[in-house]
Formats: sequence, C-alpha cells, structure tokens
Amino acid sequence: MIKVLTHIMIFYKYVDQVHPFFQKFLFVYLEVAYPTISIQGKCVILLKNIAYLEFGNEKQKRAYNVIHQLNIMKDLKSYSPILCGTIPLGIDTASSDLDMIMEVHHLQDFAKIIHNYYGSYSGFRLKNKTIRGKPIVKANFTYQEFEFELFGQPQPVAEQYAYLHMIIEKYLLDEHPLWKSKIFALKEEGLKTEQAFCAMLGLTGDPYEALIDYGRKRQII
Repeated sequence: MIKVLTHIMIFYKYVDQVHPFFQKFLFVYLEVAYPTISIQGKCVILLKNIAYLEFGNEKQKRAYNVIHQLNIMKDLKSYSPILCGTIPLGIDTASSDLDMIMEVHHLQDFAKIIHNYYGSYSGFRLKNKTIRGKPIVKANFTYQEFEFELFGQPQPVAEQYAYLHMIIEKYLLDEHPLWKSKIFALKEEGLKTEQAFCAMLGLTGDPYEALIDYGRKRQII
C-alpha cells in the first residue's frame, strides 16, 4: 500500500511536467499495475490532468481536443481548474456541457480575465451570484459543439460540491456497473444527475445535500 500511495503522489506532483504523449502510458500503468487502487486514489490521478480524456470515448476525445484548443488548463492554471460533471464519468447526454470548476478569491479580477479570454465566443454570458452563502462567478459560452461553464468560488476545488458529487458518483458507478444505463434513463426523463443518483439510492430531500451526506456517511469523501 505504501508503494502504491508513493506512486500516486509522485504521479500527482509531476504529471503536469510530463509530455502529453507519455501521460496516457502513466495512467494505463497505474490502472494495470494497481487495479485495486481506491476510488479516491483513481480520482486524484484522473482529475489532476485531463489526459485521460484523450483515450476515453469519442465525446471525451473531442472534449480533450477543444479544451486544449482553448488552452484553458494552462491559461487558468493558477485557479486549479478541474473538469467536473457527467462527461468525465461517461454518463453525459446530448445537452451535457463541460464544467470547469476553479478556486477564485478575487472574483472581479477573475471575471475580467474570463471575459478577455472567452468573451468573443458564441453565447458568452457572465454572472455573479451567491450559492450556499458563497459568492461565485460563472461564465458560459459555446465553442464548436460544446457548451462550457467556467465556475469560480473562494473555496478549494476539492471541497466544492461539483467535485465531491463526481467522486461519489464515480464510486457508485464502479460499485454498481449496471446503474449506468438506469442513470441514463432517469436523465432522459428529465432528472438532473444528482437527482438520478438519489433516486437510485432512495434518498429524499435536497439531492445535492443528500448525496454529500451519503458520501460522508460511507466515507467516500
């Protein structure tokens, strides 16, 4: 176990310094050499860098290409961007967008930077609002076939709900592989992703809070 954790930490620390051509082989090595790595460990590996998208399904490959074309991961690196949502999990629908969450403490400066980089793209819109008592900046725009949502708030990305929800959902999909088709069906009926997972788990109340509570009780997060 110590050896596994050491490899994970080395990979996590230096993955950004490895040429993308070799990143995919590092991901495959860890997956094959350590198939029993915990869900948390795999999420740490996958979420640090979007290289896994390059050898995912067809939509994930296209997502990888457009994110690189926009240079988002480098231009916004100081905000620790992480791709969240359904596309990384392979449970996306035709209307799913690319959700990038970031840690932002100077929201006005961030809004100006986002506008400078992406303000010319189709459908660009910028909003300031408060969610769960925290101020946030959210930008949406379309590039090629993808709708992007850039989300910044003054909180580490590993503590943001979008990140935590994704870890829990990844855990459940690995634990219950047959759920994927059922989640798809529920989403096609109009349920949001968190609502669909709560329906499968029999959880009631606010689905965003209920899923977090479930994850904590099971020590997934």
